[in-house]
Amino acid sequence: MQTPEWSPLTLRATNCPAYILAGGRSSRFGSDKARIEVACVEGRVEPLLLALRRRLNQQGHAVEIVADRADRYEDLEVGCLVDHQTGQGPLAGVATALQHREQQQPGWLLLISCDLFVWRSEWFESLAEKANAPQEGLPAPSSQPACDAIAFVSDTTDSERAWEPFPSLLHTRLLPQAVTRLERGQRSLQTLFGASRAVGIQTQDNPQSWTFNTVEQLRAIRQSRMLQM
Repeated sequence: MQTPEWSPLTLRATNCPAYILAGGRSSRFGSDKARIEVACVEGRVEPLLLALRRRLNQQGHAVEIVADRADRYEDLEVGCLVDHQTGQGPLAGVATALQHREQQQPGWLLLISCDLFVWRSEWFESLAEKANAPQEGLPAPSSQPACDAIAFVSDTTDSERAWEPFPSLLHTRLLPQAVTRLERGQRSLQTLFGASRAVGIQTQDNPQSWTFNTVEQLRAIRQSRMLQM
């Protein structure tokens, strides 16, 4: 029996909400990275956070913002889910996103950081293709996926894989492990991915090259973006 090309279990943008982690300290950058202004197709400028949300909405994702407090971006008319443990790094935001998704409907979510200067729909499509891939002994797609996380990886040795958590797909089955690690002070996303049933994929257009932590990195990204236009 052939597997249908589409089923209610097929992961698509419309059934995969996106969670943008924002409101971090941005200590190396010096200010809130989510608020930097970026140019839009219409010729105007807007904060990066709003640009990311708009692009994700256009692709079909419902979007939630996770921050350290609910009114962090009130001036931008953006409501936020609040980290359950502030000052605990990205893992706290991951746990908050997973818990919210679990309460809405268990399944996959798309995790994104607020310092991703561009968004390409192909990144989600590559991740979703892996989530929708056939599994041994099960029809594709399955309500019981064989992995709990799907992320891009950098070129590295077999003994030490470098995970790139943003963007990535996380399943709500990862929630207990994320909460446990948070309670133990084990806040590294690298170790979370390394200890979970995670699948890594590679891409020539690495999303990591479009993120920034310093003003110099942002300047280089802007210059690279202009060269591609």
